Amino acid sequence: EFLRDLISLQNEQGDCVDTRLIKFAQDLVSWEKGTLVPIVGTEGDDEKKQLKIKGTAVIKNGTMVGALDAFATRGISWVTGDVTEGILTIITSQGLATIETTDAKVSKKITFDDSDKMHVKIEVQQTGIIGHATGGAGSGYEKNTEEIQKAIEEEIKKEIYAGKEKLVEY
Repeated sequence: EFLRDLISLQNEQGDCVDTRLIKFAQDLVSWEKGTLVPIVGTEGDDEKKQLKIKGTAVIKNGTMVGALDAFATRGISWVTGDVTEGILTIITSQGLATIETTDAKVSKKITFDDSDKMHVKIEVQQTGIIGHATGGAGSGYEKNTEEIQKAIEEEIKKEIYAGKEKLVEY
């Protein structure tokens, strides 16, 4: 039960995938499709050993073909709509800010061009609050709103592309 709670907590932040056993089994026997599952390990000495999510395994054709770090996993989680909360750290011209995501919605549109090449447009609508700021990034909010929004957009885009690039490798 503790492991289930740990995975659920990490999944809400997008740092871990939450895979149900039945879905995992279905994806595992589907040879044309891969699946993602958390990599769980322990850390600490014998007296203070703790479970920790160490990444996300990419499984294809019944074999682990690679692993995603938390950054790439969150990119995939943005695309699948699994990020519901979490922290984004952004840099603006005014300094560093952490944004607490309080809600996120994802819409996807798939189109094909004349050569049947698929194009996917992903739109993320993220709502959050400034949790901490240094160097004036959070001050003069009205003045900095546009820059903060642009920095959030760029950070989410980086995470999505990191996940995409890793999955393309595998």
